[in-house]
Amino acid sequence: MEPDHGTKKKQAGRRAWEKAARLLCDRQGSGMVEFVILIVIALVIGALILVTMTDLWEQTILPAMQEKVTQMFDYRTVSP
Repeated sequence: MEPDHGTKKKQAGRRAWEKAARLLCDRQGSGMVEFVILIVIALVIGALILVTMTDLWEQTILPAMQEKVTQMFDYRTVSP
């Protein structure tokens, strides 16, 4: 007789909790240092991308968009 789905789910849940407990009890920390370094690298790269995009937006995109919108709605320069 096959075990029902509830038993399989309980066993999978128990295995997940046991794995989590083993990882939390691991006091070596070698994986944590590498993980923290990856997080810092990701933050630095993200900050650089954000600064670059902000600069591009303020110096290139907004002035061009403002000029086009002004031309579009500037009724004084409409020729007959």
